Amino acid sequence: MNIITLKAIIAVAVAMSAWAEVQLFASFAPEPGNWLAATTMVLGTLGGLFVVAQFALAAQAADRWHQQPWLAAASGFTCAVLLAISVAGTASWFEAAYQHRVQDQQPTEPDTNTKLMLGQIEQDQASAADLLATAAAERSRGNHWRAGELTREANQISARAAAQIAQLQTTADSVKGAAPAMTSQATIAGAALGDRRGLLWFGIALLTDLVPLLAVLLLVAKPVEVQEPNPVLPPVKNEPPQVPDHTKAPTRTPEPTPEPTPEPLGDQEAVRRLRQHIRTTGTVPTRRQAQEQLAISNTKYRRACHALEQQGIIQQPAPGKPYQVLNQLEAV
Repeated sequence: MNIITLKAIIAVAVAMSAWAEVQLFASFAPEPGNWLAATTMVLGTLGGLFVVAQFALAAQAADRWHQQPWLAAASGFTCAVLLAISVAGTASWFEAAYQHRVQDQQPTEPDTNTKLMLGQIEQDQASAADLLATAAAERSRGNHWRAGELTREANQISARAAAQIAQLQTTADSVKGAAPAMTSQATIAGAALGDRRGLLWFGIALLTDLVPLLAVLLLVAKPVEVQEPNPVLPPVKNEPPQVPDHTKAPTRTPEPTPEPTPEPLGDQEAVRRLRQHIRTTGTVPTRRQAQEQLAISNTKYRRACHALEQQGIIQQPAPGKPYQVLNQLEAV
């Protein structure tokens, strides 16, 4: 695992743990929802500092373990206390989120306006039923006009109640469509575990804090150098010291034969090499080329060029100018 991956794990996990710790500490403020309040801000900042101090102390404990063991032990103990507080904060944050989710899923009671409207609907429905019963009685006595008036009034009241019922139904449908689905994996897991769901929140919180803590320790820990074992040498036998034999004649080491010194290059050889170069390349070599490629000194080069110029093979247009080939065939 490389350093960039470890740093990414530390950054993400520290941010998650710090947010849960800030939420826990801020919940004890008089106004937990008002982050601009002084008490809420101070408590939230204190929770975040506890999380950051936890990882800083873990790094110092690992770094000072060999040189300053007492200071490292104190740092490790403080880190363990802060770890316990951080785990409790993260677990309580999960439980608070679960409780909030469960409360959102529970059905809510209707508001005051809805209650008044429902009472008015029940009253209208009862009035319409009474009017219809009275109209039936009037019709049985032969008072058809009175029965018709009562029936018309009952129909109006029933239509008004039906309109109110339709309005309530429309409002309920709109609220139901706007509300998000409350069922989630967290609520399902919490409901399945019941009172033991705290173990799940504690396990998740412990991993949330332990994973970045181990990443910090791996980041500051020095790799262990593996020392290769020394090769086992065979035991040295105790041999008797050799005594020089003075009866034998000392052997002489033959002296190295000196290499023969090359003979100096003659004028004819220099002319031959220049002619060979002109025949091969079609150009006259410069002084440096003749010295490096043909092993011709400056004096030999000047004499050889003068000889080739006398033979009509090359010529020098002007003093200081390079020689030019006149007749390459003559150089063969």
